[in-house]
Amino acid sequence: MRYLTVDKTKRKLFYGEKPFFYLADTAWELIHRLTKEEAATYFSVRKKQGFTVIHTVILAEQDGLNTPNAQGHTPLVRFDEETVTLDAGYFAHLDELVGMAERQGLFLGLLPTWGDKFNQKWGTGPEIFTPRSAADYAQKLVDRYREKANILWILGGDRPLETERHTAIADAMGTVLKAGMPKNLISFHPNGSHSSADFVPHRDYIDFHMTQSGHGLDFARKPQILLARCKAEQKPFIDGESRYEDHPICWKPAYGYWDDGDVRADNCINVLSGAFGVVYGHHAVWQCNTASAPMCGKTWREAIFAPGAEQLRFLKDLMLSRDFSALTPSPDFAAAAYVDDDSEKLSLVSATGKSYAYVYARHGLAFYANCQMLDAKEISACWFDPKSGEYVGKKGIYRAERTLFVPPGGGLLLVVDAVLR
Repeated sequence: MRYLTVDKTKRKLFYGEKPFFYLADTAWELIHRLTKEEAATYFSVRKKQGFTVIHTVILAEQDGLNTPNAQGHTPLVRFDEETVTLDAGYFAHLDELVGMAERQGLFLGLLPTWGDKFNQKWGTGPEIFTPRSAADYAQKLVDRYREKANILWILGGDRPLETERHTAIADAMGTVLKAGMPKNLISFHPNGSHSSADFVPHRDYIDFHMTQSGHGLDFARKPQILLARCKAEQKPFIDGESRYEDHPICWKPAYGYWDDGDVRADNCINVLSGAFGVVYGHHAVWQCNTASAPMCGKTWREAIFAPGAEQLRFLKDLMLSRDFSALTPSPDFAAAAYVDDDSEKLSLVSATGKSYAYVYARHGLAFYANCQMLDAKEISACWFDPKSGEYVGKKGIYRAERTLFVPPGGGLLLVVDAVLR
């Protein structure tokens, strides 16, 4: 496999000479809980579903230091303020998983540690890292994986950097990883409603930024939030954790559960707001559940075929059907037709590329599209359903001017192309 690179606009990623659509799945407990055979099944299914990246954690969240993995190993033999000693069996298993993903053509977004191992604001912990031991751990990872092009490093792990010590730990890991593996991209996974730009801005070791819109109601203002984060620093960005499928709304089962429609909405908004791809999650899969658990009635084997996981390839295919590297947020391209309040503006997200545009109409309400922005005399327009991957209705040809469109349903994408004669 080749290394991923940041393109010259610093907004998208490339694989070789082609734009790379980052379609990631979240399997935080993969290394900690699955056997080699189970991992092979998981990777195979996700590859067939069109995923390109898997996010997982070496020192896992759910008592990852003390509860053995499926092979009976814990990750560290010992640790102190200066050094950590890796367990040979645990990391031999990780070696196999890295190779297994590579053979499937999958990148691994590897978190060296979950955040509770340096900031136990909540979770099992314990806090074990100092800046010196963090640097030692990072160097051991470099020594082991420096030739692996399919590894992306993701620092953080759902915890804020609240003290100078926390920041020094992240900087130590990032600096060592970038120095030893300069071609492998690095990001930072923040806690909910935050961005890596809040904690590690203007760091040479950060190649792309990551937000976490989370599992509550922040999605309602997501376009504005993402656009603001996009402007914070000229680097690519992605929403690294948005509403997981079958996750309790706001962590409260009484409110219901997010479904595939919510997943599609989140990720259409993400991409048209400037993200270089999407990150999917399912509440049973990230935990690698082998049995029913509180607030999660499915096993990972059942959940890997959830509707949202099967559908995201359609969004990826649409984005790659045109020059994805040129796609940029264009909030002025579309405007609600009949009302002028925030609730209706939030239902529309638009972006333009070279001679094309997309508008996502979350609620299926009429809107105006400023087609003259495509600098053509005529445009073609049709509706795309990200649930089925199919076009709805017939393509129409229109003058390239401010044009009223009435979606035939909610959750559809208007696809506009300049007619070149």
